Amino acid sequence: MIRRPLFAASIGGLIAATALSAAVAGAAEVLAEDRAAVASCLDLVAQASKRQAEAINKAQSEDDGEPKAEKMDAAEWLRHAGERAAIDETSCIGVVSTPCQQTYEGRSNAGMAECIRREVAVWDERLNKSYKRWIDTCGEKNVCAARRKFARAWLAAREARCALPWIEMQGTMANPLTSACMLDTTARQAIWLDGDAQ
Repeated sequence: MIRRPLFAASIGGLIAATALSAAVAGAAEVLAEDRAAVASCLDLVAQASKRQAEAINKAQSEDDGEPKAEKMDAAEWLRHAGERAAIDETSCIGVVSTPCQQTYEGRSNAGMAECIRREVAVWDERLNKSYKRWIDTCGEKNVCAARRKFARAWLAAREARCALPWIEMQGTMANPLTSACMLDTTARQAIWLDGDAQ
């Protein structure tokens, strides 16, 4: 497997690899099946969000949408709650790494970290594509400068936050905890930036 420094090229290569990137010891290349799993999950979220909006609109057009006392059985309540449940792209975080960690190879600390790195590679790729689109559409020079400044500040905050397991623990669990931090922060930023860049 070819390994590259983790996040060395994040956010369009604005910031060189850091000590944390070296400490995390590299990310996996983006696998087509991992990319497809994340994309499929995000598509399901989008479809569910559309169905939720349709159900809410239908309920509002028919009445206030609340279950009536005569219909207050468990099945009706669950249907009602399901139609109005929050639909959130962050539920896709872990779609690659969680099943991977259930395998024999993924159960060790090193295996967990590698499973997480596989997924981080997908979110990092999505983040970089969204960032490019975000910068390409910023228009005015001051807006572009502000967006780049924000991106650099976000990278520094992520690096500082995800360095904490190494600083606080310095043990074998620091590796998967650092990787998990990188997954969570990178995926959440990719999701936010994808929505903002559109």
